[in-house]
Amino acid sequence: MAGKTVKPYKATLSGSIGAGIGSVFNPRGRKYYILEHKVSSKYHRAGEAQEIIVDQIEIGRDSRCQVRFDDNFSTVSRRHAAIIKDGDNWKLVQISKTNTTLLNGRPVQNEWYLQNGDEIQLSVNGPKLGFIVPTGKKATVGSIGLTRRLSLFRQQALRPYKQAIAVLATVLILAVGGLSTWNIFLRNDLVKQSKVLAQEIEANKDNKAKADSLAKKLVENNKKMKDYEKRMGDMAKETTAAQNQARSARIAAANAMKAVTRDSEVGDNELEKQCFPYTYAIYQVKEVITQPNGEVQTNSDVHLVGTGFLLSDGRFVTARHVTETWYYCQFNWGDERINQLLRYQNAVVHNGGNIESTFIAISSKGDRITFTNKQCRVNRSSDKVTSMQLNDGTSVVIKLAVASTTDWATVNVSKKGIGFDSALSAELPAGTKLKILGFPYGRGGENPTAVSPISSSAEVARKGLDTDGTIMASNNDTQSGNSGGPVFVIKEGKYIAVGVLSGDTRGKGRIVPLKYVR
Repeated sequence: MAGKTVKPYKATLSGSIGAGIGSVFNPRGRKYYILEHKVSSKYHRAGEAQEIIVDQIEIGRDSRCQVRFDDNFSTVSRRHAAIIKDGDNWKLVQISKTNTTLLNGRPVQNEWYLQNGDEIQLSVNGPKLGFIVPTGKKATVGSIGLTRRLSLFRQQALRPYKQAIAVLATVLILAVGGLSTWNIFLRNDLVKQSKVLAQEIEANKDNKAKADSLAKKLVENNKKMKDYEKRMGDMAKETTAAQNQARSARIAAANAMKAVTRDSEVGDNELEKQCFPYTYAIYQVKEVITQPNGEVQTNSDVHLVGTGFLLSDGRFVTARHVTETWYYCQFNWGDERINQLLRYQNAVVHNGGNIESTFIAISSKGDRITFTNKQCRVNRSSDKVTSMQLNDGTSVVIKLAVASTTDWATVNVSKKGIGFDSALSAELPAGTKLKILGFPYGRGGENPTAVSPISSSAEVARKGLDTDGTIMASNNDTQSGNSGGPVFVIKEGKYIAVGVLSGDTRGKGRIVPLKYVR
């Protein structure tokens, strides 16, 4: 394994399309390599030798990756690693921020040069690839037939640039057609030369030495002519193949453009149609506090406390601080009386007492879900044990929820709701558009018989996840009442849930990715 480099990775058109065109039309002297797949996936079989003729590729689960794995490989990131050409060598580049890449069993911190026979592994216990550099007669791209090179060009150079597929595939047809025309011209020129040679042989039949020399040239000329005729036949096949690929490429490009159009046309009407029925205003209707001494206090005041949403697998989701707010008594809730009440409730729960709250969640279509905090599934594993002093100076134990990624609560119900993507929730690119539904300051949930969630927009402020494990968002609506609300992105023309609105930190929205919600 050669030394580590520091030049930052950057995908370029020249490394993909430029190198691909060079491999198709000027393959002599150009080297390539083979990736040997050691496990079977949806896209490649075990033992398959994938020839790579471009100067840069990406490996991962994203549809734009030239070496792609399906979603069954959960430890392979959407854009996991890259292999790029550097002079006469290739190097492996780590892209994923969450999953490591190993080279011969050692983690790649940044990027390392590759050598023939190296083994690449995408995360510990992940799929493996062998890196092979052909030698001998098969050492250059020219050893690969033109039809195969055209196919590899389409798969490797054009895959990341879908909108350019139709245009570039048409260029390939013209280029291959141009080569065919040039071969026809050369063949016709040889035909003329053969006629002239035949006439010269007849004129010099009495000069045996010259006639033999001319006859030798005629044989060579006829051999070249047959070679060009064979090449013309091959070119005709290549042109047909290129035309078929161009036709497929244009269809793929058209479908890609339709998908873009569908996404751009998914507006507020679709948001209301697809998501409103599964977004609920949560009202607390009863709270029973049992003191450590056995005294019971009951509060039946009905008030809106947050937002929840129903997923397609039957989980009803909200924020944990909606269902057991006392675990978050370290925050300033804007009213000192509320702050004191939460500290008191926390002390009750963790010193022999108990609190049971009953909630009713109501959707815009009038659907109702009734549950209690005791029925909620939450994650308390990272809660911090501390203490506080009561007014009389007594010190009591309390517990605080300190991990941002645990601000969720779920209840299993026998109903189906909105689609979701847990894996995508941890890998959203910066700038991804988000839609948030909720009931900020009670708006939209004032009347339980006419619930209508409020829509707000945001975008991902940081690629992937923030340092605390949450999705950082900008321009979002995180006011009281929106807590626990669903966060959506558009995927293939549909809204899908990716997170639970938790709150904000220093002016930036804090969203718990569904990756952590159980």
